[in-house]
Amino acid sequence: MENHVFTFFAFGFNVSCSLYFILRYFAKGALYYIYFSGIGIMHSAYMIFCNRLFLNLFSKEWHPALLQTSSVSLSAVVLFFYLFMLNFLDLESEKFTKTILRFGCIYMVAGIFCKMLKLSYSWASDVSVNFFVNYFVVVDALVLFSLFFYVARNRKRHSFYLLLGILVIIALGLCIHGNRFFGWDVSRYHLRQAEILTGNVLFFLMILAKEKEDYQKITQELALAEIQRQKDILDERDRIARDIHDEIGAGVSAIKLHLELLSRKQRDQKEVESDLQELLSVSDGVNQAMRRMIQNLDTSSMMIGTFVSYISEYCEQFLKKAQIRYVFMETLTDELRVLPPAVTRHLSLCIKEALNNIYKHSRAGEVSLTVLQDETSLVITLKDNGVGFSGSGRTDSCGINNMKNRMELIGGTFSIQSSEKGTEILLRAVI
Repeated sequence: MENHVFTFFAFGFNVSCSLYFILRYFAKGALYYIYFSGIGIMHSAYMIFCNRLFLNLFSKEWHPALLQTSSVSLSAVVLFFYLFMLNFLDLESEKFTKTILRFGCIYMVAGIFCKMLKLSYSWASDVSVNFFVNYFVVVDALVLFSLFFYVARNRKRHSFYLLLGILVIIALGLCIHGNRFFGWDVSRYHLRQAEILTGNVLFFLMILAKEKEDYQKITQELALAEIQRQKDILDERDRIARDIHDEIGAGVSAIKLHLELLSRKQRDQKEVESDLQELLSVSDGVNQAMRRMIQNLDTSSMMIGTFVSYISEYCEQFLKKAQIRYVFMETLTDELRVLPPAVTRHLSLCIKEALNNIYKHSRAGEVSLTVLQDETSLVITLKDNGVGFSGSGRTDSCGINNMKNRMELIGGTFSIQSSEKGTEILLRAVI
């Protein structure tokens, strides 16, 4: 009782932890915060009832009943400890540990009731209190053994702090009960404070470790859910692409075939033939639009040769409608090499954006598309002989910025040069 510094430190730590975990309870709503704060509050009450230093701050009188009250407070510390473990640990699959902890809670409630009955009524028998005191060590040992069983089956970081806390409780508990069994001359009061205080520190670290584990688990589950969501989106895109190809594509092809056959039968009727040619042109346009839609939806990989043929055909059809001459050149070293879906998609969209800009602004009479392949990259150059532009007005436009951003997304580069003789766009993708 002489070490007042240690007593005040333990009291301040308990009060601070209790307030902190009460606030955590209101923030998160987890009941084990209340139970853990209850440990600190009851420990503080135990120190007040046992230590004259605290009592002298308020009163000079000392009543023997305070020692009995301190025993109730100490039993409440153990009860809150059992309740804390019962609510904090994941015991859904640990039936043995859960059952022992529940039994310990019932035993401690019964013991506290007997002590309070004896404290309030002088006629109350000492038999029940003595029974509780004599068998408390057995029950507590059983609870600690069940926690050892939990640690053995759950080897996580928070279990490490739980194991240390149990070992501290056992070591200091042996010293505390040494007076009874071995006649050791030790200060039970300070050992009890050290036992509870050290256990609280370790269990506080256990809470932090467990919360970190739960946060990492939730983060991982969210990441897996996002990956699955993206996969589901890609699967749905593939399904839509297949449905369009199988259902609409077959119908458009059949219409086009019948129109061609009808055109051959009606060649002597010029007006009918003109209408049929217009229908053929419309059906061909629908067919091309469908193919472009499938290309945008399809997430499967594509060979370089197939991709180059696709973009060349698209440019030819687009520029033909715009009445602009089209020139195409290619140098491919490995046409069978596969391009990732992201590369084909972003390159396609960049080329379409560039063609739209040429049609709207360039007043060009000729456009050339050049595709070059080397060991590490695919270089696509789109050049026109239009009026070009000067300054930063159009280089900062939304369409050009979109092309630049798309190339950055696939780890490629985008560059544009313009003069009075025309504009040249270069797309370089890493393959």
